[in-house]
Formats: sequence, structure tokens, C-alpha cells
Amino acid sequence: MKDIKTKLWNRGLSLAKLSVKSGVKAAGQAIFSKDREDYLLDQFSMLAGELGELKGSLMKAGQMVSMYGEHFLPEKVNDVLKKLQFESPPMEWKTIKQQLIQEWGEEKFNEVELDQTALASASLGQVHRAKFKGQELAIKIQYPGVDDAIDTDLKAIKLFLKLAKVLPQGDRSDLLFQEIKTMLKQETDYQLEAGFTKKMYELLKEDPSFVVPKVIDELSTQKILATLYEPGTPIDSDEVKALDQKRRDYLGLKFFELYMKELFEFKLVQSDPHLGNYRIRINEDGKDQLVLYDFGAMKKVPSQFGIPFRKMVTGAALKNEARILQSGIEMGYVLADDDKDLKQSYIQLCLMIGEPFHGDTKSPFVDPDTLGYDWKASDLPLRVAEEGQKLAKKFKLRVPPKESLFLDRKLGGTFVFLSVLGLKANARPTLDHFLN
Repeated sequence: MKDIKTKLWNRGLSLAKLSVKSGVKAAGQAIFSKDREDYLLDQFSMLAGELGELKGSLMKAGQMVSMYGEHFLPEKVNDVLKKLQFESPPMEWKTIKQQLIQEWGEEKFNEVELDQTALASASLGQVHRAKFKGQELAIKIQYPGVDDAIDTDLKAIKLFLKLAKVLPQGDRSDLLFQEIKTMLKQETDYQLEAGFTKKMYELLKEDPSFVVPKVIDELSTQKILATLYEPGTPIDSDEVKALDQKRRDYLGLKFFELYMKELFEFKLVQSDPHLGNYRIRINEDGKDQLVLYDFGAMKKVPSQFGIPFRKMVTGAALKNEARILQSGIEMGYVLADDDKDLKQSYIQLCLMIGEPFHGDTKSPFVDPDTLGYDWKASDLPLRVAEEGQKLAKKFKLRVPPKESLFLDRKLGGTFVFLSVLGLKANARPTLDHFLN
């Protein structure tokens, strides 16, 4: 891409056209009717195309809304927004160079040898390799203007959803967008991300299975994050697939262990667990490592939510329905006066999510000898999505608690990681270690 529409006038004009089209067509449509779905599919395809051009916080907000979309959007419609997570072409070098000079100054810029081809790109910025004082670095540069457009962007996408008549009314919708705003403000603060990266470096430095890039303070600013370049192989690469089962099981269990540590030990969760934020360092001695990138979306787990969430996880693992229901009420997923069928649907969904830890030898995905769960062969994500859709309809578009935005994303991303890696080991002992 040569440029993005960073000026508020350009962004506002594009979104105004979308909102007008949405508002004109929205009247009189039933929420889950076939005609309504066709209409929404058309509208959200248009929205996704426009967000790709606008990039920045609006594209990121669209990604975040897609994580919650299953609660109030038809599946095909939400799939359109999900594509935003994978479609983010890099900016041309001219734009990136201007941003680097503005942040560093000409003198510092000339001291750094930069690769003009992006190593990776996303909605808020992109990464370039560099050399500085004999060190190989990775430089993450924020796109110009995206931090200034957050408030306007969120108002625009919220208006679009309202005019399309898909946004649930009430306080929880406002809280959801407030949470998205908080996360966007955080993810555009690269000094904050540098602090989180340093913290994770310290927390994991004694475990050789994990590699966290070291921050280079001299080159890091509010809109630039410089770290040592830590190479690795993509999780879904042929090289990783070629590793024997024992090595992949080790890596999978270490990744699951990290998930448990973040939730229950660090109480600090990396809430953007897509595959691009991880690599595998394949070592000749067989002691492979997990390379961890991008700590801009770290979220603290508040005790008022973390304690009942732990109770829910324990209940799901132990098949304790009473514990699941009580924790669901404490977290706000269900209300005490909800009808019995709705409560039971919630319980069954939680039990389904806990399936990999039940050791059910009748399951086609469980090895009867090791009780290992075949995460790759399992159709659990599909079944959970289908049950989630049913539950969303029963809740009459009730938006879940805002804290679940990042915890749901983390859970889903963890399952995808273990599935792609092909974990077949029994993860229950790891889970029990953190629950006991």
C-alpha cells in the first residue's frame, strides 16, 4: 500500500458513505432471517473492504468486534470480519522512512541499517529487520496517525453496527466498546509494550524453553519498538510438521503451561495469541524453543474475574456442574434468574470446552493408553462455535462481560496453536498443577 487514509476527514468521509448505505437498507429486517443474513453479508463485505483501506485502529477494532461477533452476528457475516485478521498488506517504504526519521531524527536514522522490505505487517504497524552497533534487530514501526484516529474510528464502527441493527442495546455494549478503546490505546503505546516485553523477559528467563526478545531502549520510542532479532520457524511450516511427535508434544505442553502461568501465576495474559506472534526455534540437540513476539495486548486479570474464572475452569475439568453455574453467575455470563434451560446450555458449553481434559476413553480423540487428546483431529472448535451460536440466540443478543473479550481470544488462540502443532499428549497433569 502506498498510503492509508489517516486524516480524520478522509476516514470520516469513507465511513459516512458506509453508514448511509447501511442505514438505508437496514429498516424492517428480522435479526436472524435469511434475507437479513444476505443483507448483512453484503454490508459487512463492504465494511471489511473499506477497513482494509483505512487500516489502523478501525481495522483493529473490526478484528476485535469479530471476536465477539458470534454473539450477535450470523456466522457467515462474522467470517467476513474475521478475514481482517489475515489481510493486512504492508505500507511502502517511503511512508515508513518518514515515520522513522520523525521519531529518531536524521542522525539516528542514518546510524541504523534497515531492510526496506517489511518482515511482517499488521493493522497498526509493521516490522523491519535492521543492524545497529553490530546487533541484528527487529524494528516495529507504528503507522502515522493511527493513534489520533482511535476515538473517531470507534464512534464510526459503532454507528455502522447500530444502523445495521446488529448491536445489542444496553450497558454491556458500551462496556465492550470501552474495552476495545482501552486495548487500542494500549496497543498504540509502544513504550508500554516495551515495559511488558521486559517483564515477560524477566518472568521467563530461567526457562530455556522460551525466548523473549530483549528490548533495545536506545532505539525505542512511543511509536517505535526495537528488540533483538530472534528468528524462528512458523508454527504451520513443513519443518515444524516434520518434527517427531515427542518433540511437538513437548512444545505443545510448554505452550499450554505458559497459558496456565499467564492466567493463574502471572495474572497477566498475552491476549493476541494468533500464530504470527509465535515461532519455533528448531535446535539440533532436540531441545526446541518457543519464540514469543508482540506483547502490546497484555491484559491484567482482575481478581474479581480471575477467581471465578479459575472456578469455572476447575468445574469444567472435573465435570462439576454446580461449580460451573456458580462461577458463570459470579462472572456475569449468566444471571441468577435466567431460565433453567439457558443455564443448562451454558453448563454444557463449558463442559464441551473442558473435553480435552476429561480423559474419556470413549472419545475418538482420546488415546485409551495415554489419555492424550488429539487436538488436530478434534472437531471441538466447530462444535463449540455451533453451541455458542445457539446460546447467543437464547441470550437474546446479551453481550458477555467485557473481561471475557481477551480471555475468549486467548482460549481460542491456544486451541488453534495446539491443533496446528498437532499435540497428542495428556495436558490434564499440567492443568491440575495450576488448579491444585
